[in-house]
Amino acid sequence: MKKYLVGGAVRDKLMGRQPKDRDWVIVGANAEDVAKMMSDGFQQVGADFPVFLHPETGEEYALARLERKVGVGYHGFEVTADETVTIEDDLARRDLTINSLALDDNGEVIDPFGGLRDLHNHILRHTTAAFAEDPLRVLRLARFAARFPDWRIANETIELCRALSASGELEHLTTERVWVEMEKGFTEECPRRFMEVLNETGALAGNPILRELFGETLNFQQIQNSKVVACVPKSQRLYVSIGLLARIRSTLPGAPTRAKECHANFSALVSSDCSAVSLMQILKKSRALQEGPQFSDLVMATLTAERAGFKICFSGKQLMTAQHIVDSIRASLFPGVTGKELGQKIEEMRIDNLGMGLGIPTLTSGETQE
Repeated sequence: MKKYLVGGAVRDKLMGRQPKDRDWVIVGANAEDVAKMMSDGFQQVGADFPVFLHPETGEEYALARLERKVGVGYHGFEVTADETVTIEDDLARRDLTINSLALDDNGEVIDPFGGLRDLHNHILRHTTAAFAEDPLRVLRLARFAARFPDWRIANETIELCRALSASGELEHLTTERVWVEMEKGFTEECPRRFMEVLNETGALAGNPILRELFGETLNFQQIQNSKVVACVPKSQRLYVSIGLLARIRSTLPGAPTRAKECHANFSALVSSDCSAVSLMQILKKSRALQEGPQFSDLVMATLTAERAGFKICFSGKQLMTAQHIVDSIRASLFPGVTGKELGQKIEEMRIDNLGMGLGIPTLTSGETQE
């Protein structure tokens, strides 16, 4: 029995980066070896999956395995994990050559598919035809392209992804897996590149969630907008990006609530008539006076849109000023007033002060002062 460090940890180590996680593959393990691991405290991940968690480090130790596509979707695989499976067999099922590297206990790099060459030449290339067996790998390719935006994607890999998108396989991806990859993609160095590769490979047309969000192709304005998303804090990128780029519906399955809310709030801001009454409604809708990320997401979306050249009724700076104005008007300013009357007086003063403080009309068009 022999263990190997594999995948991203080897890639990052060779690039001089600190690996975030370390994954291991065990080759040559028999039933007795597995029983010994269990007695030593390893925890198996799922009853039928040959992956175990180390009792102290929590790192994954997987038995070397073969996977054969027998159906559609993520679960359409037949897995073989026994002592006859080699490290080369295991690496062959991985997505990209730069992730199909292993390191043994002596520090020797196992590289059966040219990963070192592609690492040196800055090329993203699929390892084998097994890439096409998991359609999520199209999104993973886009994510790695966003992480390494100056790298080239091999032509044959682009063509394989286009064929995979056209085959209908992306239709079977679960909403959870798509959203996870999107969130990761938007936290990479260049989220614009993530969108470009999804467009170039046909994934936008091939997956119903991406198709619903962005349409079958990105137009130039969307690409231009996505360039400035890199300026957004990573924790907010996905929500702000959807608020700016997507045509999201509130009924879209699996969409993060924050993404829906950011889009709804930003859309309300764009369609506002620039009055204090409308601004007050937007502040309430985005929970500007409550704890939570909704108002922060709206401000960041607005600032990002401004960087992209959008003309919006209220700027990000004005939104923050407006929050300060309404927050300064509290119940203590109306001694002896309670209930519904108190709420009305607070709102009326907030609207008046927004109008004066920002120099905007108090009423919406068509309204008259009583």
